[in-house]
Amino acid sequence: GKLIINSNVLFDGTVDQKIQVRSKTENAIIIFFGKENIIKHSNFSDFNINDRLKNYFLTSPITFYNTDVKIYNTNFDNFKSEDQINIINSQFEIVNSNFFNSKSDAVDIDSGNGKIKNINFKNCGNDCLDFSHTNAEVTNFKSYNSGDKSISVGEKSSIHLNNINIS
Repeated sequence: GKLIINSNVLFDGTVDQKIQVRSKTENAIIIFFGKENIIKHSNFSDFNINDRLKNYFLTSPITFYNTDVKIYNTNFDNFKSEDQINIINSQFEIVNSNFFNSKSDAVDIDSGNGKIKNINFKNCGNDCLDFSHTNAEVTNFKSYNSGDKSISVGEKSSIHLNNINIS
C-alpha cells in the first residue's frame, strides 16, 4: 500500500505506548510532504521495496520531501530497501532514535539542514548515515557492524561530528 501525506503529521506515542507502523506487504511506502512532520515514540518495521519501485526513484519506504521533520525516540528495524529513511530538501532533527537491520543505508539525507543527536545503528548493510548537499551536526553517534561506512559525507556537505563511537 501507499500512503502519501500532504498535510502536517504528528505521531505522538508515549514511552509505554509506542505507535507501531509495520508493513505486511512488499512495496509499502509512506511519503511525507506536509510543512511539519513530528514523529515521537514510534516503531517502524518490516518494510521492503523491490526493484520495480526503484525504477520510480524511490529508494526508501519512508521518505520526507521538502518538509520540516522531527523524529524523537523512534526505532526503525528490519528494512529491505536501499535506505531505511530518506530525507530530501528538508530541515531535520533526529534525536534518541535507533536504526537496526537495514539491507543497505539506514539514513540518507539529500539537500538537508539539521541536527542528529543520541542515535544508534546496528547491522547496517551499507552506510549508517549518508549525506549529500547537506549541513548537519551529529552528536553522540554509535554504530555497530556497518557493512560499509558508518558516516558517508558526500558532495557539497558540511558535517560537524562530536562523540562518535564506531565498532
